[in-house]
Amino acid sequence: MQKSTHPGPLDPSSWADWPYFLAAYRTGSLSRAARHLGVEQSTVSRRVARLEELLGQELFLRGPGGLVPTEAAREVAPQIERGESALLDALSAASDQERTVQGRVRVSCPESVATLFVVPALPRLRVAHPLLQVELHTSHALVDLTRREADLALRGVEPQEPDLICKRVARFSMGVFAHRSWLDCQEPAPWIGISGPFEGYVEGAWDRALHDESVVRCDSYLARHAAALSGVGRTVLPRPWGLRHPDLVELPVGPDAPPPPVRTVYLTVHRALRRVPRIAAAWDFLAQVMSELDE
Repeated sequence: MQKSTHPGPLDPSSWADWPYFLAAYRTGSLSRAARHLGVEQSTVSRRVARLEELLGQELFLRGPGGLVPTEAAREVAPQIERGESALLDALSAASDQERTVQGRVRVSCPESVATLFVVPALPRLRVAHPLLQVELHTSHALVDLTRREADLALRGVEPQEPDLICKRVARFSMGVFAHRSWLDCQEPAPWIGISGPFEGYVEGAWDRALHDESVVRCDSYLARHAAALSGVGRTVLPRPWGLRHPDLVELPVGPDAPPPPVRTVYLTVHRALRRVPRIAAAWDFLAQVMSELDE
């Protein structure tokens, strides 16, 4: 490809190609960029190649390990990201012209939070705002609110991005819970342990401090909640999770046990969306629901 140190002005039609460049730049792979954008890999390759031809510069070096950004790509990427952010702000400003609470709101939250707390409270929201549509994305992955992967998020960590605002909506401790039928047993209930990503969280460390051997290990709050409720044994749960069902009882952990860990939940939104009526209504609803868990 012939290099040009002074390319001419960009054709406005190339503006539609830059999201493909950003996806490739951020993921380091044509295939991953294609999956992220929901298109064929050949489409990403063709769009990036078109930008390279227009600029007269290679943007990536292609190899078996994926894409390696060139100096030109590293120089242009921050400017394109600023343009992306400005475009999102402009779209949000247009959304701010809404006057009624209607339309879709995408909420990202852990599955256990959605199942045990948000979904049961949705009838209240429907009564207050019948034209509002809620789309729940249940995952522990941190969605990128600056790129509008969701409108609102309930997170266990406080966001650091300058364009995001957040509110602490709940703070609660962990406890050990089992089905109440174990209260009549002379033998201690078997242990239901923590596995997967939660092993690296504060409750995972507490789980290991309380017990070494497990009859069952689960990487899901909901699975451990269900296992305890079915009588399998005792397990670590957030206290609002365990106290929610009358058949679960909180058990003592012993005087030598370390103090139970505390978790905090933050409600997060992009600053440009905070005053949009449909977002504001969902924000108030989620803040109220989660405040009921606050200890």
